Amino acid sequence: MERKTTLFFSFRSVLILSASLGYFYYLLRRPYPGIAFLPEDVWRIKLLAAASKSYSFIVRMCEKIGWSSEIAVLRRLYHFEALLLARKPKTKIHKQDVDLGNVRCVLYRKASWVPTVILRPCVIYLHGGGWVFTTVEERDAHHRHIVDRADVNVVAVEYRKAPEHPFPAAFNDCYNAVKFIHSTFERFGVDKDRISLCGDSAGGNLAAAVATRLRDEGLNLLKHQILIYPGVQFITFSLNSHLRKFPLLSKEDCVWCMLTYLGESQSLAEVIYNGNHISEDLLEHPAFFALERYQSTPFRISKPVISSTTTESSRGDSVHHDFELTRFREKIKDPSLCPLMAASMRGLPTTLLLLCDFDVLLDDGLVYADRLKSDNVPTFVKSDQFLKALATGTGVALLGGAIVVGWYLYTPLPPGLYPEDRWPLRRIHARNQFKSFLVKWGVRLGFGKPMALHRRFRDTPVTWLKPNLNIYAEHLGFDGVPVVLYRNDLWSSVRNSDGTRELRPAVVHVYGGGWAFCTSKTYAPHHTYLVQQLDCAVLTIDYRKAPENPFPAGHDDCYNAIRYFYENAELYGVDPTRISVLGDSAGANLAAGVTLRLRDSAMSMALKNQVLISPSTQFVNFNTDSFNGAYPFLKKEAMIMFGLFFTGDSQKLASGLAQNFHVSEEILDTEAWKILKPFTSQLEHQPVVYYSLESEYAGFQRKIMNPYLCPLMAESMHDLPQAFVVACEFDVLRADTLAYGERLKADGVTVKVETFPGVHGTFRYFEELRVGKELMAHVIDFLRKNI
Repeated sequence: MERKTTLFFSFRSVLILSASLGYFYYLLRRPYPGIAFLPEDVWRIKLLAAASKSYSFIVRMCEKIGWSSEIAVLRRLYHFEALLLARKPKTKIHKQDVDLGNVRCVLYRKASWVPTVILRPCVIYLHGGGWVFTTVEERDAHHRHIVDRADVNVVAVEYRKAPEHPFPAAFNDCYNAVKFIHSTFERFGVDKDRISLCGDSAGGNLAAAVATRLRDEGLNLLKHQILIYPGVQFITFSLNSHLRKFPLLSKEDCVWCMLTYLGESQSLAEVIYNGNHISEDLLEHPAFFALERYQSTPFRISKPVISSTTTESSRGDSVHHDFELTRFREKIKDPSLCPLMAASMRGLPTTLLLLCDFDVLLDDGLVYADRLKSDNVPTFVKSDQFLKALATGTGVALLGGAIVVGWYLYTPLPPGLYPEDRWPLRRIHARNQFKSFLVKWGVRLGFGKPMALHRRFRDTPVTWLKPNLNIYAEHLGFDGVPVVLYRNDLWSSVRNSDGTRELRPAVVHVYGGGWAFCTSKTYAPHHTYLVQQLDCAVLTIDYRKAPENPFPAGHDDCYNAIRYFYENAELYGVDPTRISVLGDSAGANLAAGVTLRLRDSAMSMALKNQVLISPSTQFVNFNTDSFNGAYPFLKKEAMIMFGLFFTGDSQKLASGLAQNFHVSEEILDTEAWKILKPFTSQLEHQPVVYYSLESEYAGFQRKIMNPYLCPLMAESMHDLPQAFVVACEFDVLRADTLAYGERLKADGVTVKVETFPGVHGTFRYFEELRVGKELMAHVIDFLRKNI
């Protein structure tokens, strides 16, 4: 008997398998007219779509022979598919189970990270699966990739699934998990001010709903919400994207998952397909008006009607059906179920919407984006349609850009440069000029203001060194000033043999950018490189920028941050007597000014070294030989513009400053003016003395006498730390740099001055230029010997 039963079940297994393979082959050859997939993705999508549809066929066959329930079989199949397709990153990721009462969460973080030392940004991830399928384990590879690529902690929430636990079980689990993680952030090593909520598909629905509930309760817990093709409404399933035939997910699938999530009967499906569930009270809701734009057919408003000709039995069934429909209508008005139904979107966190062009939920995402934007919520939408438009626009831009870049590539360069640097310099110059070209057209087309667009282009890193996973970047606040501290390891946990903390040297880098551009991210490759080469800490300061914050804002930020770092150095494993300062261009101006102020202050604090690369040290003489030189990258006019940004004066003074109209008798008697004379050989550029104190130059004259603004104006250079002053031969600031080196040497400061055959910005572009590599090597050699 057992043998017969076994043979019977084996025969049925072979029959199901054979039928499934035949159906799978049929689906694999099925065309999708009107859908243009990327060529490399065509067969992958067809394979996934055929597998997904085959699952439904297998489920129906298994149910008929009584093997298992539909949902149980589908869960097993999806679990097997997820494990089969998972591709985990090579980086070692630590995984830790966390129990939040009835909710299980999994914390993912890099194995090298220590929670008690560094607080990291956190992404709370809510996985999709139609509220019915998928588990945290099945999305394990996704979580690991986010940790690896974004360098954040990820907390994945294993919320309860329908139909065993219908709405609002999953929502409550996710809501409670977010509140718990925020309230116990230190346990997870999470920076509570940098928590983002992310979800895909049904998880996107939950993420948007949780963000809405937190907003309604006045809880500002989230920095961002990231919604990946979310389902945000159950009002209509007749939007344009619903009516198209796409692989993987259909309108019928969405309705089935939705009714299962709500715990409602599948008998309502036909009513919902036809739009007969829409009631009159939705007509005035903002969501209704937002949906009309994407609705392919007019909305059908219906009321429950019971015919007088029906039998008593059918009348009872109809009453029950109408009761279910009325209950369904009330449920879909709840923003915790349908985020689009919120009365207002104001107060929601910054939102990133990631959509797919060939997806039934495309219009859901677009409608939600429209409502967010109409209520002034910062919203960013990325979709296949966006990428197509971007590709078309990029093609046009590249065509015009090729002509512009080709023109700039033939920029004349001065003799004396390294031959192998000439084409890289042309390429860098063309790149920068093309950015300026894009900014000009961006302003004309209304994409933004000039400063905002310039910063968007200029603030990106310009070197791409391979990341070192052993270097930690901590975003901190020193006396209210944002800083980033780079270290080779977590020194606070390193002890000497006698139990004392091991203290190491540090370099404070004040980056350049005309006092107006760049951020710590711009120079991140430089900072990691310095840490690798010197085995020291590197601190960089995100000081306030001009013209919005003129002098002394940026100077004060640098001074306060360095002072705080000195006073608390041991907390970060740093020896306070071995702190050096490094600055380039405008950053070197700030570094020199802060060094003078530290010497003049009552504090018994002194820096170990100062390394100044192409510093701007004075605004008294704009007619030195180097200012009048025809050099690329930074010209006299641009330097004067940046100087006026920094001082907070009107650009109307620019033409007068270029001719030294601002020079007074008081300036002529300064040491700065005298030491600049040897660097000003052309007599026709001698200053025109402007005597009128009532002129609009008077305020500018008073400002530039301040040595913290113009370090060359200091009365004395005595008692300053030893210095390495670096000049570039083909740079408008060459005279400023060499004159400052002369003043340091004249007042007895130990100083090393070197001139390299480069242009302004050689340090910033060090990875692309031979002279840049040489300059960086000399800087590292000086610091290695003296810190």
